[in-house]
Amino acid sequence: MVVYENAMRKSTPITIFLLILSEIAGIAMPAISWADEGVYLDQKTIERGYPATSDDGIITMAIPPNALKKPTTISITPAPDAIVPKEITPLTQAYDISLMRDTQPVILASSIPLIVSIPKISQQSGIFLWNEPTQEWLKLTTFKRSSTALKTHIDFSVLRVAVFSAKTTSLPARIALPKINTETIVSSTGAEISHTVSATSLDSEIFFSDDRLFSVTIAPDALLEPATLTITNKENIYGPPAYRVFSSPIYEFDIKTQSGSHIILSRPLMLTFYGIKKTATQKRINFLNQTTPAWEPLPTTRDISTNSLTAPINLPYAKIALFESTVLHEGQASWFSDALTKKARYGAASNDYPMGTKLIVTNTENNKNVDVTVVSTGPFVEGRIIDLTKSAFSKLANPGVGIISITVSKKE
Repeated sequence: MVVYENAMRKSTPITIFLLILSEIAGIAMPAISWADEGVYLDQKTIERGYPATSDDGIITMAIPPNALKKPTTISITPAPDAIVPKEITPLTQAYDISLMRDTQPVILASSIPLIVSIPKISQQSGIFLWNEPTQEWLKLTTFKRSSTALKTHIDFSVLRVAVFSAKTTSLPARIALPKINTETIVSSTGAEISHTVSATSLDSEIFFSDDRLFSVTIAPDALLEPATLTITNKENIYGPPAYRVFSSPIYEFDIKTQSGSHIILSRPLMLTFYGIKKTATQKRINFLNQTTPAWEPLPTTRDISTNSLTAPINLPYAKIALFESTVLHEGQASWFSDALTKKARYGAASNDYPMGTKLIVTNTENNKNVDVTVVSTGPFVEGRIIDLTKSAFSKLANPGVGIISITVSKKE
């Protein structure tokens, strides 16, 4: 169990304490409530900001004023079960960090500086994030603040971090520090609208949310009895998955019978988001799995003619949101000699996908595509999101052109 205390109440060096205060200038010591599961910060506290420090003084979340929207419980606990690859040297133990409200991850209004204090820092030292989907440690963009302190910025409310010494290139800034501005498109209205649904309709019926940016389509024979469908524009209190940001409000739909029980579906519902502009990043419809709880993606298809995204769901009730990846999926590609790798003739260098990942790369000019395997990291040039072996590049264009515009997708 990790308990937080102000750095002055710890044996932490005064220089580290001053460093923390420099991140949140003018911070006042707040009134907080202590609990077994972490520290509860009330509204006045989050308005002032607060440096939450692990019991051993190594990890500090220097929470700036108003970085959190509502009262939040912060927890920083050691993660003794963390996997450590043989090729990297651990400089700290791993820590699980969570910012929760009512058992749900919170939305961050801004990035939170994370400061790590260790006795000695080398050129290879870095703060790493555990990426659960790929089961690997990813190096975050790390800044050396002093001879004994490293700093990065955190955009997630649930994460596992550690400091390692490894000859690994940092993730591009577009991943570690996403710059996608979603403030204007994720506002919640709290509006609720109800629809009466017939069980005898011969055609599919489309039911819209109050803002008409989201709809639920019910196919004929999907309902076995009449029901009421309610769509509510919910407040965003659930944090997004790693490398994802909200691209819509959270919508909650609920289909109940006249007796008040949830309807039994005989066919899937179709969920649609409207007004979707084409971007270089991937957007997917997700639902909140109440059991985990965690956001899980639905199979999402795009209709360019209507600027919409659609996904099926087999549940009569769910919280739904649209997430945008902070990993670029559209950009430029160049090539490198086949002789530089023996792992695959059709190989690729990517910073966004782990080694061995199968990808489909498509030339946006002629629509030609090629299947490749990630064999290396790179490229490290602004605008280039992937480089291909010469053989793979030749499937898309003449290598003489040097650089082409492409899209990248993961091969299922």
